[in-house]
Amino acid sequence: MANPTSFDLNQAIREWREDLNTSPAFRAGDLDELESHLRDSVGALQNQPLAPHEAFWVARGRLGTGEALQSEFGKVNAEQLWLNRALWMVIGWLAVGAVSTWASALTNLGSLGIYALTPQAGFLAPLGAGLNLVVFIGLLALAWRVFGPAKGRVRQAGAWLKAHPKAAAFILFLLLAINGLAPLGSSLLMLKFMPMPAYAELMQWRWPIMVLPFFVWPPVLAWLLVRTQRKPAAQ
Repeated sequence: MANPTSFDLNQAIREWREDLNTSPAFRAGDLDELESHLRDSVGALQNQPLAPHEAFWVARGRLGTGEALQSEFGKVNAEQLWLNRALWMVIGWLAVGAVSTWASALTNLGSLGIYALTPQAGFLAPLGAGLNLVVFIGLLALAWRVFGPAKGRVRQAGAWLKAHPKAAAFILFLLLAINGLAPLGSSLLMLKFMPMPAYAELMQWRWPIMVLPFFVWPPVLAWLLVRTQRKPAAQ
């Protein structure tokens, strides 16, 4: 808890509002209204008198917890809430595609490098399949390390997307284009520098790994949907 002697009421209210703003349940006007109520309540409590930090926490408690407010405004803004969820589904689909396509592109380049070193090696195809799996898992681990729940970066990204919709759409379009071009370009390099029999054998070994995400992501999505279900706020 902040030291009462150094308590900044405006900073505390700003942080409280930023925390609520990460939820799709609130519109900008809702946050303005809630902040107005909070400031009015803090002003009334300071006349009793209470210290600024005491008035803030009492007023915040009277207004309701963040979970209770999300539940209440989520019912009012149900359409916006579902549109936001649809947006995150699209972003999630793009992220999944990015991991899969970049794993494929990096594996193509790695396999091409191995072929350049040992063009007659009979283990190139199984090694390429194993490399594909290792790269795929490695990219997932890297994404989790960078954007895991403890980092809070997904929530920050969500708030930024809400504040800059046009820029976000442009960036997502570029990512989608890059995701499409990366594996295509690496495959063309393989076709140019690798004989067709070697390329065909490599793809024959890799196809089970390439279709693996189609079986992995549905249970992962189901697990995420279950985890994101919030308990109803206590009455």
